[in-house]
Amino acid sequence: MVINLNGYDIFYEIKGNKDSIESVIMLNGLMMSTMSWYPLLGGLDNYKIYLLDFIDQGKSQKFDGKEYSQDLQKRILESFIHELDIREPHIIGTSYGGEVAIRYAIENSHKIKSLTLSNTTFCTNYLLQEIGRGWIDACEVENKRLFFKCTLSYIYSKEFYEERKDWLNTREEFFVKNLPSDWYEGIKRLIISAEDLEIPVEKLKNIKAPTMIISSDEDKLISKEDSKILNREIYNSRCVSIIGAGHAAMYEKPNEWVSIIKGFIENIGIDIKI
Repeated sequence: MVINLNGYDIFYEIKGNKDSIESVIMLNGLMMSTMSWYPLLGGLDNYKIYLLDFIDQGKSQKFDGKEYSQDLQKRILESFIHELDIREPHIIGTSYGGEVAIRYAIENSHKIKSLTLSNTTFCTNYLLQEIGRGWIDACEVENKRLFFKCTLSYIYSKEFYEERKDWLNTREEFFVKNLPSDWYEGIKRLIISAEDLEIPVEKLKNIKAPTMIISSDEDKLISKEDSKILNREIYNSRCVSIIGAGHAAMYEKPNEWVSIIKGFIENIGIDIKI
């Protein structure tokens, strides 16, 4: 389905139990689309699940200019929730989607039931900027194999690379044969949109909704320190680290990832004391 939000055609899907009174919104990482979530939905199928592609992602409209701020995606999310009248959703964001979720939650914490931030940050530090610039350079030389190797080596753990060579080779061929030039142009704009991410630590305290922070011990992009700061500054938050996974923890350890989120959502309001 497509809805026009703020002048942009945004693609979205509704999955899970469409009659449920509880809703989940899942926000894509940088190179994801709504389809990227399909393998993970079985564990959350008791909820009404909303998937959407941000501007420059999947089947949504491409940006009609040179660049934009990630704040534009936050406004798209605001309009999406408003137009579809989604009441108190559980918002789950990974990486780029988590950054947009933080921006939204700082201003709209009272409108959400819970927040899950997986492998995400509140600040694009210089190292992360330089990695992103390297990815942009790989896009600009139009060498699709180079782009694949430059990006996925940061996204997955060493163990995953060793054990899933066939899967990685298949993914590389998909990148080379199926992704058009405008996909890479969109990736460049998405990377640039996150470069100005620098949320003051004190603003994180505005997030009052119950929050789960998921990190992984082999994440080469997001530091453990960033996750610790999120956990420290977001008052009603918990933090879990997935062992043996890289940045794409949800794909490397899907059972653990879904179990963390499902357990968190289902136990909101329960305060276990020993």
